[in-house]
Amino acid sequence: MTNNNELTYMHKIELNFSKLKENFYKGIREYKNFREICDLLQIEYKKASSDSKIAILKELNRYCLCNRKPNSYKMQIEAIFETPKERIKQTRNKPSIYADCFYPVVIDLLYHNNNIFYSTKYYLFDYLGITNQWYYKFKFISQLDKMLYDEFMHNCFEVANQVLMRGLKNLNKQKKIEFDICYEIYDINDDSLYPKTYYASPPQEKIIIEIINQILDEFNCSSLHKFMESFYFDTLKRRVNILLEEEGIVYKSTALKIYLPDELNVEDEYNRLFGNKSSFEISNIIRESKAIVNERIMAQMDRNNKYEANRDYNLNTNYRSIEYIKTKEEIQEQILKKLQNDELNELLKSPNEAKIPPYIMISTKKIETYYYKVRTEFTQKIVKLK
Repeated sequence: MTNNNELTYMHKIELNFSKLKENFYKGIREYKNFREICDLLQIEYKKASSDSKIAILKELNRYCLCNRKPNSYKMQIEAIFETPKERIKQTRNKPSIYADCFYPVVIDLLYHNNNIFYSTKYYLFDYLGITNQWYYKFKFISQLDKMLYDEFMHNCFEVANQVLMRGLKNLNKQKKIEFDICYEIYDINDDSLYPKTYYASPPQEKIIIEIINQILDEFNCSSLHKFMESFYFDTLKRRVNILLEEEGIVYKSTALKIYLPDELNVEDEYNRLFGNKSSFEISNIIRESKAIVNERIMAQMDRNNKYEANRDYNLNTNYRSIEYIKTKEEIQEQILKKLQNDELNELLKSPNEAKIPPYIMISTKKIETYYYKVRTEFTQKIVKLK
């Protein structure tokens, strides 16, 4: 988060805290959720799992003691401070848990690939324990299955990608690894079922980057991240390939090239980490590292599943948001039909068919509960390590 954004929410808390303070002394000390507090402070509410909530809550706790009630989304103000506490600048003096867990896996990959490893993010999710291989190889059982997978996969990708990049950037900051963005492409004339892919050369990379920047300008997006907040990757991919036609290549995906800095030797790092351990012992170390990452991801995905199951959407002109809302509404309609059929089948087993109503009512809560259940099942299928 940039300093400008930090100043924005800090400034709004400073300006509007008097409203929260006034409510406190009137006896209004409990709020139904974090969004209600943000609205009172005139702060744009961001996704509950994002870093912005933590930062806002941390700043707010300079002025008061604000906590979430146990086993609830409700927030409560327990005390108001006469003088705001001094702001403590956040510094990270030690590596993140993800960086610690990624490093032995990355070193093992580099050791067995001559110190250069190319991979798409999907494969890296699998290699590092962020997801399992079924994340990108899932087999559908029903139409509802497919709808749920498509909806959940995008949500899962955002969490997985954030964790991946956070860990890699932390390792890079410690000068333990280097990584570059690269582009997987294939020849436009290769019309085989599985075209032979390769990584773009520096001149080809330059052309692709120029095209992506051109697309960002067309869509009035200041960064690729902003573009992906509003649109899906397929939108970018289609547009890039239209503009790439005259170059004779097709853009398939963005990948990462990972390698060690010049001052580090991959064999030395491998020996330092693993010493004389057997291949079985090394496999266990890597498996344990991946398990720690996966456990944390599973916990985060469970929070996201609960959040999405109870989330109310406002009308949004953002294309991706509209598509997401539409997909969720379609999923809920499918769930409604399934639950109605299940209940009807149970009623048909009853000897008294006269009690069967013309229309079976299903509560919103029951739909949300089932939606959370199936999202949790998908988490188990495509994220949890087997």
